[in-house]
Amino acid sequence: MTDKIALAGTVGNDPIHTINSQGLVITKFRLVTHERRFDEKQQVWIDKQTNWYQVSTFRELAAHVAASVVKGQDVIVLGKLSLSDWNNGTKSGTNVAVEADAVGH
Repeated sequence: MTDKIALAGTVGNDPIHTINSQGLVITKFRLVTHERRFDEKQQVWIDKQTNWYQVSTFRELAAHVAASVVKGQDVIVLGKLSLSDWNNGTKSGTNVAVEADAVGH
């Protein structure tokens, strides 16, 4: 079973557009999401949690994303979620990635 996810967030970098040696068009970007709540006492919105995702797009979708998505833009991403642990000797963490089926703005 593949986990599907829908995210609404902000593009964290200008998308990186490449074509690999087999001719596959790939565009990647980072997406940031924030959990927010309204503090009625202070009358302000409070950011509670920030999550970062590595979004990968392929083929025709990759070409469209490269042509129309920029850093700072709010987007919706639908796709397959994957998690992978990493360790570089001094730090460790989890990479959260999405292979996008659709990107909208």
